Amino acid sequence: MAAVATTLPLYWNLASASKKERLDASVKLVSALQQFQSNYIPEAAPESESEKNTDDEEEGATSLESEYKTYLKKLQAENAADVAYAVQRLVRGLGSPRESSRLGFAVALTELLSRLDTISCEQILVLIRNSSQITGSMSGQEERDMFFARLFGLKAVVQSGILFRQVPLKSSSTSSGSFKAFEIFLTELLSLAEKKSWLRESCWWTLLSVVNALESSEVEWKDSAFSVLLDRIFVSDKSWSPEKVSLTLKLRKSNPNADWQTFCGSYFKNPDLLSTTNLPLLGRLLKESLSEESETDSTKSGSPWKPQLHFSWDIILDSLLSPDEHSTSSKNFQDFYRIVVDENLFASSSSPQRKYWGFLVFQKALHRLPSAYLPMLFTKNFMRTWINQLSKKDRFLHKIARQVTNDVQAIVEKDPQTGFTLVLQLTGTNGSFHFDRITKTKTVENILANMDGNGINAYVNYLLKQVNESESDDSFSSIDARRSWVIDQMTCLIRRNSIPRTDESVGLILAWFATNGFFTVIKKHPKSSNVALHTIPEPPFSHDLQRTCRSKLLTCVADLSAIPPNSDNDNAKGTKATGVSADGEPWLSKVLKTLTDLENDSKHVKSVYDLDEEVKKTRDNAFAFSKKLNVSADENEVARGVEILINTLLLKCLCEYSDGNSVTDWETLDDCLEASTRLLAPVKSGKKAANKEKKKEPKEDVQEPIDLLVDIIIGLLEQSSSFSRTMANHSFTMMTSKVIDSTVDLILTQLERRDPTEEVDEDAMDESEDGEDNEEDNEDEENSNVNEGADSSEADDEEAEALRKALQSAISEKEDDDDDDASSEASMDDEQMMAIDEKLAAVFKTRAEERKKGKDVGAQREATYFKNRVLDLVDIYLKKQPSNPLALRFVLPLVELISTASTDEKQLSDKTKGILRSRLGKSKESVPLSDPTNTINLLESLHQRARKASSSELVAVISMCCTFVSRSLITVDEQAVIRIYSESISDFILRKASALNPAFLLDFIRRYPSQSWNFQGIILQSVKESANGYRQCQAFHVLQTIFTSFSHADSRKDEILSAISLVSDVFVDVITNLCSSEKPLMTAAQLKDTLKVGLQLCRYSKRISPDLDSVKRAWPPKKWDTLASKLASSEHFKSSTSLSTTCQQISKIAQASAGVNNTKGSTAATPSSNQEKGARKRKQEDVGNESSVANDNSTRKPKRKKVRKDPKKD
Repeated sequence: MAAVATTLPLYWNLASASKKERLDASVKLVSALQQFQSNYIPEAAPESESEKNTDDEEEGATSLESEYKTYLKKLQAENAADVAYAVQRLVRGLGSPRESSRLGFAVALTELLSRLDTISCEQILVLIRNSSQITGSMSGQEERDMFFARLFGLKAVVQSGILFRQVPLKSSSTSSGSFKAFEIFLTELLSLAEKKSWLRESCWWTLLSVVNALESSEVEWKDSAFSVLLDRIFVSDKSWSPEKVSLTLKLRKSNPNADWQTFCGSYFKNPDLLSTTNLPLLGRLLKESLSEESETDSTKSGSPWKPQLHFSWDIILDSLLSPDEHSTSSKNFQDFYRIVVDENLFASSSSPQRKYWGFLVFQKALHRLPSAYLPMLFTKNFMRTWINQLSKKDRFLHKIARQVTNDVQAIVEKDPQTGFTLVLQLTGTNGSFHFDRITKTKTVENILANMDGNGINAYVNYLLKQVNESESDDSFSSIDARRSWVIDQMTCLIRRNSIPRTDESVGLILAWFATNGFFTVIKKHPKSSNVALHTIPEPPFSHDLQRTCRSKLLTCVADLSAIPPNSDNDNAKGTKATGVSADGEPWLSKVLKTLTDLENDSKHVKSVYDLDEEVKKTRDNAFAFSKKLNVSADENEVARGVEILINTLLLKCLCEYSDGNSVTDWETLDDCLEASTRLLAPVKSGKKAANKEKKKEPKEDVQEPIDLLVDIIIGLLEQSSSFSRTMANHSFTMMTSKVIDSTVDLILTQLERRDPTEEVDEDAMDESEDGEDNEEDNEDEENSNVNEGADSSEADDEEAEALRKALQSAISEKEDDDDDDASSEASMDDEQMMAIDEKLAAVFKTRAEERKKGKDVGAQREATYFKNRVLDLVDIYLKKQPSNPLALRFVLPLVELISTASTDEKQLSDKTKGILRSRLGKSKESVPLSDPTNTINLLESLHQRARKASSSELVAVISMCCTFVSRSLITVDEQAVIRIYSESISDFILRKASALNPAFLLDFIRRYPSQSWNFQGIILQSVKESANGYRQCQAFHVLQTIFTSFSHADSRKDEILSAISLVSDVFVDVITNLCSSEKPLMTAAQLKDTLKVGLQLCRYSKRISPDLDSVKRAWPPKKWDTLASKLASSEHFKSSTSLSTTCQQISKIAQASAGVNNTKGSTAATPSSNQEKGARKRKQEDVGNESSVANDNSTRKPKRKKVRKDPKKD
């Protein structure tokens, strides 16, 4: 037992909850035991004893105990004591109630059995059976532990390989495994599987491991083992279960000559379990919901449901999708999945638990199937269940449905080629065109994003086929719905940046939109590069769909304007242009070129618009001018911007004209062409043409061409179309270099704050005048307005009814007055008519005022939206032209916009602040100034607004603008900047109502410390007359920042010390006045903060001073000692002892500086002897220390304090 004690500690970690610790303990234990066994020499057993053991084994069940004792003695005799103990200990440990213990002991037992050649399989089976016996007195938990002990023991026997080991034992010529041991093992395992339903799956999984091991073994009794196995499984037991199906599939491969017709005939119709005739029965069996009436004798009902999928599914899928049967298994799998999975697990009557299993099967099959066979999985019932569970979060299977979605997307990420196949399934017959919208996911979109360019092109071709792919019984509404979905999908391919796009697919989609939006195909043109002409849509596109195509075309062109060209093309590399294809041509130009080609092809298409001669002339001029400007952005950016603006107006006019809108911008297009010609004429014509233009120029003032173009751009910003706004900004980006003063005025005029009711009043007056001029028109207008109101909403009905009652009341009053004359049928005279007119005028005036109140809110909102869009132009200009002198002109109006913004204009104000921060606050550009007068006035205006600002946030914005303006002005007129900031400093200190704060001043001081050095004079002059204690305290802080930020401290030390001396005097004067004042400006806390500033400045002066006596002169110790005494005796400050202490610290710093300086001077005059120098120096230091202590009113003893603070003593 001494040896046993050496391995005993190794067993503890086998029960550890950590897997790593359990494995480490197993390795150490088995290694130690193997070493002990190799050194052990067993004693020879007598032959009679061996025979006696054999006789005992044949006695039957009554001799089980004696059999166990015999094998136990044999174990102890043939193995080392540690090994024998380990086998018994490990077998008993399998019955532990702790899961980690069972796992650890099972692993150690498996490894130990695999290395020992002194134990037979029969021997270890007896030990396992004996240690896991169940008695009647056991509780349910104890029974469960014994079941697991036997299962883990049998599993260890299989995994160790001892069951089929052919190596002879050391003590005999027989091998470890035997046919008898196999029979015992099979009996124990099948018996255990019948004990509890929850044990059956694990036992049969172990049996499958035995079959695999038996197939790969070369034991002599292999055929006999298979015969016994087949007899026990199929002859002795006629019932069927999923486990039995799995085992049958395994055994059929290893024993193809067995009588499978007889074995499987008890339940299945065909010995091939996966044949089509067996699939309905197999589906019911795997579903584990068989009816007891019909199949009670031949089947067993399933075990309680569990979320894990049965292992039989893996074996079935492996059998169907094995590589060697790839050509035939795909068809069988399609039938299997349709019948067993879709029609059973995903049936409408199936429970959520079975549908959950169906999703798990789908996940397993998804990762096994080749991409070509993936459509087999997206069956009708599966798609219905999947979409249904995804549509709402409160569905039972929503979580697993989302996991399936993620798996589908992961498949496309690994293999983009599968993306197109999967999209077809999701949007096909079993799916829905609107899959993403119904399921509230982005599944289709994400799949498209993971596809490659070839897949996207294939998807576009698929969408084009769907346009005309209709059944004979499809209604017009269903055809329009499908075509509408195609339009949405094509738009999505362009608008989503995550989806890869190629020039081929983009050009194809834009041409298709242009063809079906502006034309009707009347004849096929198969050889055309425009795929829209390859087929004739039947039925033709409706007017609504054509309008949708035009709208989507504008949307796509607008989105493409912000996208750079495809970098894969060599011609596109290095270019910064956006909205162009890889060949450098804008997409907008390509669209117009397509429209031109289609107009000339009257044989195949018919236009939806019919232009008159004048409009055609304008259109042709625009086409011709645009064609001349078709140059790359690198050659002439302004020309490209003009081209974009002209093409934008042209395409917009064509869309409006096609929509039947009689009010189009053709006149605006004419103006744009005229302005563009004048703007680009000097560039295109040369000097001679320019001189001719000057001669022809009329005397009256003509608006600058850039102003006309920007005015047109502003007009586009007013429109609700995103196409107009996007393209307007895009064109302006390229024309910023041509902006002049008048252009800036035009932009800033749009940002001015105006009364939005002015236009309403003007409109009302116009309506009134029109009504007086033409009563008929006014009457028609009223009738039309009433009709529109009746059709629009209930609120308009109430308004019309109120107006009618008011008119009736006005007329009835007059009739009541003239009741006596009512019998007369004569018409009313002039006086009666005038009276009614007055009543009617009063009614209309009242109604106009009420209507105007409602319009005010809407007008203000529209004005705010418009200003937001104009701010985009400002942002573009400041981004493109940061060093242009005109950039300064935007500063003050933007500040004014922020300061006057109402609470309803918070978004406008925030956007303006963002522009100022990003374009001015972060700018490092310096604007060149030819005439600084305007810039000086600008800086003065900013400071004036800062002094009266309504919030500290506005002050911060103005401060940022001031530093930007000062950067340019300092290089031209530094004194003006110093003067303006000095005035603001004085305002901050002296004026109580000043809105300035220290941050406004400190921003400039830190950025420009050299110029800020001049501020100390105005601060020292104003600080004594501060408006309050806070301003006075902050003034000293500003002074400190001026000194500490000064970058010339080394070269101008004398000047700095002289200035500090003045600061010290002001400190003393201010604090002295505070002590003597009945109502001091500062509180004790403010004074404490101020004295800290003085202390830091004193230390600063000591640090930079070459002559330490000058520090004493700057900070006279006597004055500060006196000041300390005054603070100690002051009624207002004597309670704050730290104030006088700070003054004493300043005094000591000055005295110490003087003492050290005097010591250095005395040392320089001493003899050259080193000993005398050291003695004199120590003596002078002692004298200096004594004088320092004498001047100090306290009785401190520094040396004793240092001793008390020694950490060792503490």
